[in-house]
Amino acid sequence: MGAPTPPSIKIAVIQDWLQGVTRKSIAERNKIGEATVSDIIQKARTNIPDLDLMRGLAVALKKHSFDVDSFACLVRLKAVLDRIGLPEEKLETLLEEINVHCYIEGTSEKDFISKIDEVFELASELNTSIWGIDSRINQKKMEVMELDKEIAEKRKDLSKN
Repeated sequence: MGAPTPPSIKIAVIQDWLQGVTRKSIAERNKIGEATVSDIIQKARTNIPDLDLMRGLAVALKKHSFDVDSFACLVRLKAVLDRIGLPEEKLETLLEEINVHCYIEGTSEKDFISKIDEVFELASELNTSIWGIDSRINQKKMEVMELDKEIAEKRKDLSKN
């Protein structure tokens, strides 16, 4: 039996394993045997109960060409959804409905989002929320109609003189 495996190699093996690297590649990288890799992983499983789950996630991310930054973005999105109490399924349904709407309208999802931004901007300019924008627009239309009436009356008065 040889000397105990140095902690730095054990850490490197576990890190590689969690990143979805194969046992063979881990062994080659660290200049150790595949059996040693298996032994380190097996011992780590007793200390890290979710080790295989974490590896499975890493392999799935790698399979879909995601990196850690992409996954971090998903974690942030999940946190926002949890904070506002919106299940992922609802967001997924909303996005699919937007996709169908845009297909029918012959526009892109990017244009759809831009239009939503415009509506928020308009509501802000009208000093209202998007929920009150219809009534605010109607109010402004009435004001325009009243001004048009005043203008018509003034013109009538001017033409009499």
